[in-house]
Amino acid sequence: MGIKEFRFKNWDGFDMLVKEIKDWKPRGCKSEKDYEDSLYKRLHSVLGDINIKKQYPIKEYKIDLMVDDRFLIEMKYNFKTKNESQRLYGQLINYMNWTDVSSINPLSYEPIIVLICGECEPSMKKDLKQYCKNHGITLIFKK
Repeated sequence: MGIKEFRFKNWDGFDMLVKEIKDWKPRGCKSEKDYEDSLYKRLHSVLGDINIKKQYPIKEYKIDLMVDDRFLIEMKYNFKTKNESQRLYGQLINYMNWTDVSSINPLSYEPIIVLICGECEPSMKKDLKQYCKNHGITLIFKK
């Protein structure tokens, strides 16, 4: 295990993950799957041997990426309709129940990241920001 993997596993894995997602510059992506594949490759290239799983099943949903069996990344592409919004909130409720977020360590991090890629309808963006803030979920927007 290299120093980066050791640091990720033992100290600041969540902060490292958020930084890598924010630094990531997706190119040529035209679908959620394209973004997922691009981020998956990016995380493998920078996090080394850290375990990253695609489409990890949690109850009746599949989380887009599970990193180090601790951190969940749910991605949405061109988040614009009420149906997409309702589906995302349903997924997040299931993920929060699955991770039992309140028992992890609410003062240091929460294990769920929502990543909105592409466009986002402004009123949905405002509502999603508030929802994530209220539930301790990390929210990142990428164009």
